[in-house]
Amino acid sequence: MEKVDLSLCKYEALEPANTHSFIFTEGSRGAVKAFAQRIESLQVSGKWYGKGTVFLLLDAQSALGLPIRYLFEIISDYNRVYPDLDPPHIKMAFVRSPDTVILDIYHMMAELFEPPLTVQFFTESDRAERWLLTDS
Repeated sequence: MEKVDLSLCKYEALEPANTHSFIFTEGSRGAVKAFAQRIESLQVSGKWYGKGTVFLLLDAQSALGLPIRYLFEIISDYNRVYPDLDPPHIKMAFVRSPDTVILDIYHMMAELFEPPLTVQFFTESDRAERWLLTDS
């Protein structure tokens, strides 16, 4: 098994239930792999499948160059349908640096996931958290 540096993506459970915060400390594939390992831990501990909606707050303000396409591939890979396991709908607030360019294609990719991913991009953490928890 590949060793993953979990310090590249810090995790915290938030309230209300099914709300998870991830802070990327570096903009690298290694940081996305650390994110993937944390998602896997949530799955193993019963905090992912069968939850209806899972709320993700991703803070990449300090992670310039984070490979966003790779991040979306990881989310898609880790949110698959399995027999007797219902994947959640994911509502994700992604907080980015104002210097990070977000392409429209990421919104389109999210809509094509099964189940679809609802995502919004922000440059301010407070606005992202308010949006994430609206109608939760």
